[in-house]
Amino acid sequence: MTQYFQVGEEVIVAVPNQPQFDGPAIVLEAEAPHIVGWTSPHCGQHWLKATSQYSYWLDISAIDRVEGWSGYFAQSSLRKKPKPSDDAFESMMTAIKSGLITVKI
Repeated sequence: MTQYFQVGEEVIVAVPNQPQFDGPAIVLEAEAPHIVGWTSPHCGQHWLKATSQYSYWLDISAIDRVEGWSGYFAQSSLRKKPKPSDDAFESMMTAIKSGLITVKI
């Protein structure tokens, strides 16, 4: 898998099972796929897992409040932040109505 996000890039976090992290963040560090080891805080069992995607350290203050959280997010939990449009809403609607822009639904 290739690195999709760059250090310093603003991303959108969308973690299905950890909604407290959802929202915008800045990539502070990118880490290539590797083997991860950790101990479950609930049962003390040791786990070893090979990652198949890049993981990213983000500037989310909520990480500090979650005990046992490594702070790294999988590439699949992040989305590119859309770039803002240079056009005003009214000019976009005019272009759509006049047929200059085609909208697929």
